[in-house]
Amino acid sequence: MLENASIVFVDDDPNVLSGLRRRIVPKRPKWALRFCTSGAQALQNLDRQSADVIVSDMRMPEMDGAELLRTVAKKYPDTARILLSGYADEQAIQTGNAATHHFLMKPCSDQDVIHAIERGLILRNYLRDPGLIDILYRIPVELSWPPVFRRLNTILQFKGPHSHKELLEFSYDNP
Repeated sequence: MLENASIVFVDDDPNVLSGLRRRIVPKRPKWALRFCTSGAQALQNLDRQSADVIVSDMRMPEMDGAELLRTVAKKYPDTARILLSGYADEQAIQTGNAATHHFLMKPCSDQDVIHAIERGLILRNYLRDPGLIDILYRIPVELSWPPVFRRLNTILQFKGPHSHKELLEFSYDNP
């Protein structure tokens, strides 16, 4: 399943999409890649043809990546969802976490993107059981990750090596 996968990339910057195409195609020539410049275009694209994975930029006009991926989660729950962001805005990250399977900070390497997609494909295969999918999507977002874990995850993933002071100040009583 990792070979013949359908991947949709979404970014409002055509140069970013062009760069992704140029860098990813040679490394994964059997993947069917589609490129969209807006959330609305991506949803129309998915209406016409499903995808195994969607990779979206966070900051886009009209519909940001988190909103797009929340919509994808509802309409196409078996599509793996990856959010890319060049901003360490904690609120945006937490908003995006609710609808994503993986979050990548820009800049990231081609291998980081490829590995995230491959993990999404593996996850998608594990979560093909309709009963399990139904149960997982009935769990309210606020119960899916306890607040302490969500806060710690944000600190570790998105604040980088300079977050040691914040980790030392981290308190279970103040998520």
